[in-house]
Amino acid sequence: MRPLGSFTRSGYVRRLARCLPGVAVVCGLACAAHAESELVLSSMTYVSSDAGASEVVLEATTARIEPGSDVARLEEVSLDAAGDDGESSLVMTCDRAELDLATSDFHADGNVVGRTADGHRFTTGSATFEHGPRVIHTDARAQIVDPTGTRLTGQGFRYDVRARRMIMRKAVVDEAPGEEQPR
Repeated sequence: MRPLGSFTRSGYVRRLARCLPGVAVVCGLACAAHAESELVLSSMTYVSSDAGASEVVLEATTARIEPGSDVARLEEVSLDAAGDDGESSLVMTCDRAELDLATSDFHADGNVVGRTADGHRFTTGSATFEHGPRVIHTDARAQIVDPTGTRLTGQGFRYDVRARRMIMRKAVVDEAPGEEQPR
């Protein structure tokens, strides 16, 4: 998996997404030979675009799809979601995810780590990305570090990718910059 800070979209993927608005592209190196067996893809890239302006690029080292299923089970996942201006608004990684191929929604699980365009960093155990409204949210315990270094812990958050707005629920300040921590 690529480190969080170095995840970028290739020019090829971006051009392909602009040429095929609303179409998902899945590329793999290895797949099952028979339709009645599980389809296994290596180095999968999934692209979804709305007229080339707002796009989502999801990469996984492995994807598994059961016959007749619209759900892909992904491993070692990276996400880059653009805001309305077409620029990256959210970059995230996780250990596993389930991608709904019909809606492009996905549920991330295990070591979910992300960074927003304005510098907020977050960690949580699981989160759900809703493709239509371009929102990621969780009700799980989450930690957010804002651009000033203030560390907050709360019971979930919601991040609007398009508006670039983060809302944390039941937040408690864990540590503010320059604040002495009790020993």
